[in-house]
Amino acid sequence: MNIGVISDIHGPLPEIVHEVFAGCGAILCAGDTCSLETFDELRTIAPTTMVYGNCDRDLDYGPRVADKLTPSFDGCRFALVHKLEDLGELPRRCECVISGHTHVPSMETSKGVIWLNPGSPTDPREGSNPSVAIVSVEERLVTKAAIVDLTNPWPAMQDFREDTLISERGGFDEFDEFGGMGMSDRFASRGGGSAGFDFSEIC
Repeated sequence: MNIGVISDIHGPLPEIVHEVFAGCGAILCAGDTCSLETFDELRTIAPTTMVYGNCDRDLDYGPRVADKLTPSFDGCRFALVHKLEDLGELPRRCECVISGHTHVPSMETSKGVIWLNPGSPTDPREGSNPSVAIVSVEERLVTKAAIVDLTNPWPAMQDFREDTLISERGGFDEFDEFGGMGMSDRFASRGGGSAGFDFSEIC
């Protein structure tokens, strides 16, 4: 299942985002959409889970939008916040932390957890280009993740083409309470340091 990741839209959604997220089974938005219409537009592409950004406070997006959320897709747990400093303790069995606010895309793996900021599709900063991200999940694990440069998105999209064909599979599972650090040995080879971790022990 492919999941589109976006943050810091600050107004109308660029048309290219529709093309990049086509076929995604879900969208995660890390806030600062700044428009009820844009939030509704994201939901026409795929079911959208969103947190409030610091510029969203005067808008009512409904009861499913909160400051911190921990959605799960295909059994794969995410932590979703706007500002990374507001994360607090990682949720149990977390595979990927998504944040925004900086308008600067970044992705790294630490202790088996992926830390992803998709940047901004409309107001990039510090020399970055307009960007979003895509994450693929399968059987409780993130299998692929990439930041997508919206000025030339197709090279990054090549790795997700086959996954897009089966993106209808799976979907939103549940929310969980924050508390406890989880990790997967899938990313141990990237310096995560979680080799030997047995996921079945906490399932």
